[in-house]
Amino acid sequence: MPPKRAPKGKLHELAVELPLKTIISDLTTKKQYCVGRQFATGGFGRIYTCNEVGSKTELVVKVEPYGNGPLFTEMNVFIRILKPDQIAEFMKSRKLKRLGVPPMISSGIYTHGQDKLRFLVMPKYAISLEAIREKSRTLPAPDVWTVARCMLESLEYIHGKNYTHADIKAANILLEGKGDFSSSVLVDFGLARLASSNEDKPDKKRAHNGTAIFTSCDAHRGCHPSYRGDLEILAYNMIYWLSGSLPWEDFEANPGKVYDMKEAFLKDLQSNLKKILKDNSESIAPLQEMFSIASKTGYTEQLNFPKLYKIVDEAFKRVSGGRRKRASEEPDDVEVKRTKTKPQEKASSSKGQVDLDEQQGSSEDVKDNRTPTSKAVRFRRKANPTSTSAVSRRQSPRVANSISSPATAQSPSHQQPARRKRRSLLVLIDWMYDVCGRIFVWFMSVRLIGDDGWEDTREEKNAGKCAAVGEEGEKSTLSARILK
Repeated sequence: MPPKRAPKGKLHELAVELPLKTIISDLTTKKQYCVGRQFATGGFGRIYTCNEVGSKTELVVKVEPYGNGPLFTEMNVFIRILKPDQIAEFMKSRKLKRLGVPPMISSGIYTHGQDKLRFLVMPKYAISLEAIREKSRTLPAPDVWTVARCMLESLEYIHGKNYTHADIKAANILLEGKGDFSSSVLVDFGLARLASSNEDKPDKKRAHNGTAIFTSCDAHRGCHPSYRGDLEILAYNMIYWLSGSLPWEDFEANPGKVYDMKEAFLKDLQSNLKKILKDNSESIAPLQEMFSIASKTGYTEQLNFPKLYKIVDEAFKRVSGGRRKRASEEPDDVEVKRTKTKPQEKASSSKGQVDLDEQQGSSEDVKDNRTPTSKAVRFRRKANPTSTSAVSRRQSPRVANSISSPATAQSPSHQQPARRKRRSLLVLIDWMYDVCGRIFVWFMSVRLIGDDGWEDTREEKNAGKCAAVGEEGEKSTLSARILK
């Protein structure tokens, strides 16, 4: 079961269920939306599929009673900082192709019978990170660091607008495409708060706000959500995704106990990380650095995002072997034969095919002018059309790694020189075959042309001899007549 927020003394009211094909209207934009099936229930609201009237694009609408606070807070966050033009401006300034925050589509108030409701329309995403995590309980390290990169970009945008999120967890992270961790989007701004007026004054009434096992020490103390608190929450989540557990997980119902255990954990951070992440040792040092940055940042100070990006990017390179492509997709060897391709050869790894194509790129000019013969040999094989390896090879750390566990089947580094030599040898052999073919064609053409020329020369010589004999005959006849 996914972790839940700490229980509160007073719960908000759950929204009334809306009938299928209910039409709700946004009075500001004059747009109407048709409500579809309910597919989830939030803490205090219901979540339905929907689509704008006249459009087939599937969206999501979150509905809560008018008197509830969380959706009211979230609507205000969307209106203030999540407008599409604001997001686009930030992406342009940072040269990003995507940003992990949901754009504002529509919001408003709807009356169903005697019930007054608030609604918020947002894009529909493929799957939640929690749904993926529940299947195997843990996530591969490269996927964890890819999600971390996305979350840092989301937090930089949110913090730049002077807001904090305060409830980062797998259930609040959605993926635009199944298995595409680089498309992670941070949602659910029900606990978000404007942090520009924060003061470090704990209040026991606010203590332990958020999801108990992930929330920050500032929240446990009763302070308002902080920028450094968001980083601390993200780090706890990353430990949970990598190891599948947290030392205080079983005490979730007792937030005070959880807080005490977190403080003890942070006091001896390095040794505790080594214990819990013994199967992910390469992630220990970067996580320790993230916790260090959170602890050294003042309560009201902004985070050092350039430094955090550097930590995350270097960690990703270490856990993924410095390759942008999945190691599990790489073949152990690449064999190229000058025979007809067999069915099992066609199913070989697309990674090897792409590498071979790249190594042969230097001889493309020669191949384009190759003279076809009956024994022509082609070393270049077509890449599998269903494979995404050629694309993922060039993707950013955000793109890489979304299909299978990258922690498996890494190619040993000592095999790389041998592979490069083998590929170079194949290119050389291919070039030699091409040159030999050209020489053979040239030789045959010269031979044929030479034979024709020799025939013409013989005929000319014979004609010359006949002419000479004729002239001598005429001269001898003339001499005989004179003598007579």
